[in-house]
Amino acid sequence: RIWRDDGDTAELGEFVELLTYGPIVTGGQPVTAAHGIASIRQGDFTETGLQVSRFLRVQAGSAHDPPRSRVHPGDLLLPRSGGGALGRNRVAVYEEDEPANIGCFVDLIRLRPGLNPYYLWIFLRSKLGWGQIRSLINGVGTPNISFLEIRSLRVPLLDLDDQQEYERAYVEQVRPLHRAAEENPAARPLAQQRFQQIVRRLDARLLGI
Repeated sequence: RIWRDDGDTAELGEFVELLTYGPIVTGGQPVTAAHGIASIRQGDFTETGLQVSRFLRVQAGSAHDPPRSRVHPGDLLLPRSGGGALGRNRVAVYEEDEPANIGCFVDLIRLRPGLNPYYLWIFLRSKLGWGQIRSLINGVGTPNISFLEIRSLRVPLLDLDDQQEYERAYVEQVRPLHRAAEENPAARPLAQQRFQQIVRRLDARLLGI
């Protein structure tokens, strides 16, 4: 199916159940807690997912752990600013079972049925997805993207079975290497290579090449 601006696409906002950002807390750094709630920050994003071993842990129920920004498995997480995160197109789906929250510079996107978060992740890394983001964040100063701009992104509506195939490809081909890279960095280049192969597959489909 070729990308075109007709019924095959929709604004991302049509599928957003929740769009929020992490807590903005003034007055110093959070108090860490060895067995506290994970707080996902911009620096925790890699090319192929979240680096769980880097998670900062904060006191449960503290100002850095408000209920409104608690993360659920399957939520898409998007750094909303910064050249090293948003500017490098870092995105991830939260896959862990443990409770977590997000830092103030990370957006949480929870989707309604009809749009697979893994497919959306891979689309946002594709030429057409990243091209839209790049056109929105280009300008003077630090790259930023607003809620309105996130909702305005246009996404091709593949059949749900087709979307599921991209999730399966990530889970089977990339996730094991991504997790292995936590302890063995030598696995990271292959994880990135396989992830890019999946992205290129979607590019070829959407662009008809």
